[in-house]
Amino acid sequence: IELPTENMGVPVYYVGACAEASSNLSRFDGVRYGHRAKSYTDIQDMMRKSRSEGFGAEPQRRIMIGTYVLSHGYYDAYYIQAQRVRRLIANEFNSVFQNVDAIISPVATGTAYNFGEKSDPVSAYLSDLYTVPVSLAGLPGMGIPCGVHSNGRPMGFQLICPSFHEADLLGMAHAYQLETDAMLGSTSWSLNNYKDAQKEKEEPWDEIEKSIIANVADNVKVSVKGKVVEIVITKDFA
Repeated sequence: IELPTENMGVPVYYVGACAEASSNLSRFDGVRYGHRAKSYTDIQDMMRKSRSEGFGAEPQRRIMIGTYVLSHGYYDAYYIQAQRVRRLIANEFNSVFQNVDAIISPVATGTAYNFGEKSDPVSAYLSDLYTVPVSLAGLPGMGIPCGVHSNGRPMGFQLICPSFHEADLLGMAHAYQLETDAMLGSTSWSLNNYKDAQKEKEEPWDEIEKSIIANVADNVKVSVKGKVVEIVITKDFA
């Protein structure tokens, strides 16, 4: 498959996300919402200190960027353009889903990094390269563990389905988990094993979950041959 504008997802996403952060967080000024500074001279000083004390470095960075892209003279150049590219990304995904039921892709550009290892926010943002286009297109996606890297940290892949096909997404993900648990190194996991694991964790197993699992077992077939995973949906989920 081809998604030519997918690599533009990160800048498009952060233009939109920062704009929304700037707009939505403007109410937290210490007057009616959020933290209020203890000492101030007037109302403007109170709002300035309240927001400086209440927001950390990353929220402040996003508020500043969002305010910039929404300001007069830059709104059309940045925010409107980002929304247009967002529509292109969504259209490309919709076109691909005319021929396939699901897309498998990486979740991140690498395994988890150490605390404080990426001090540059841009490099941290680029870790979202494979996930933000899915959010921009309004599609359901799910990250699933699929192995362990040579550095000892877990890896995963991402399943993406068309809009309103969450049942297919959950079915394929669960069927894959039943067949192989990469984190434990086993090649098969039966439904009874899964139920026992849930009981050990003291997690509820209600009738809705039983119905979903039964439906999955009947309608999804997964086969694992070496590094190739084949997932087949035999019929639509009820």
